[in-house]
Amino acid sequence: NKTKERSVKCEQRAVDRYNRIVAVCTSDNEDLNAWMVIHGHAVAYRRYSLDYVAAEDISRSRKNGIWAGKFIFPWLWRRGKRLQK
Repeated sequence: NKTKERSVKCEQRAVDRYNRIVAVCTSDNEDLNAWMVIHGHAVAYRRYSLDYVAAEDISRSRKNGIWAGKFIFPWLWRRGKRLQK
């Protein structure tokens, strides 16, 4: 299976409180952030943007990726919230 090499371009949109860059990344005019969200590999981080909320809703309704089961949003997990056994 041959993999086609593609270039990726990331455009900075903000800097978070930890001084990390918040960016939108594209390849061949495809928004890779949206791709990750709609396939259930990432969630819409509403603190910085509402751009991916619709993609997250679609992903959740289709039970893609993380939506296939139960999980804790990363920001809640970092505050100590865990799934009940």
